[in-house]
Amino acid sequence: MPKSLGPLAWWKRMGCGLQLLLIFLLLIAAYTAWWWIDSARTCDTQDDYNLRGICLMRIQERAEQGDNAAQWAYGSYLERSAGNRRPAHGNSGQCTALRWGSLCATK
Repeated sequence: MPKSLGPLAWWKRMGCGLQLLLIFLLLIAAYTAWWWIDSARTCDTQDDYNLRGICLMRIQERAEQGDNAAQWAYGSYLERSAGNRRPAHGNSGQCTALRWGSLCATK
């Protein structure tokens, strides 16, 4: 009768490459979870320049529901995330990424 296998016998049967891959994936998952948790925990201290994660998603949802302050904050974020890219049609880059016409004056 064979000995009973320990709870980590499956780990010992795997190759080294697969073990390293699983460890790497676990580290990425842990970092991603930490990033989202930290984003939710620091929501009150985030400003227009460091919006990320859950706070950014909340502001986007509020902006799409018509909250004017959230529209301004999200529009500002979108303009900054566009960087120095200039549109081909000659607009100075203002409000090109926005979907809300009330925020941008069209020329």
